[in-house]
Amino acid sequence: MRRYDITAEIYDRRYAEEQTAKIEAALKHLTIQNHDQILDSGCGTGILFDYLVDKMKLIIGMDISKKTLLQAIQHVQSRKLLNIHLIQADMDNMPFEDGVFSKVFSLTVLQNSPQY
Repeated sequence: MRRYDITAEIYDRRYAEEQTAKIEAALKHLTIQNHDQILDSGCGTGILFDYLVDKMKLIIGMDISKKTLLQAIQHVQSRKLLNIHLIQADMDNMPFEDGVFSKVFSLTVLQNSPQY
């Protein structure tokens, strides 16, 4: 969390190209439908949101880093994205019941988890 809090303001400049390539590769193998409810676990600054917002009923962006979530809030507000809700939580102790989401994304996250 500390590392992402420290780099939150420069995260997109540093990693957006890499993250975009991962997102585009993942989306080639998925069918996304309007009724899908999506969790982006480890959403970071919200790069994935731009790819999904017009296609879904609900997107929950979750991240452990408060400062990264503040960047995601700016991302959502500046682009006037709808149906996106952000929460601060630890992916090892998610505050959701099983089966709530039809799709879960977790890009560049598992290596940071002690219990992946």
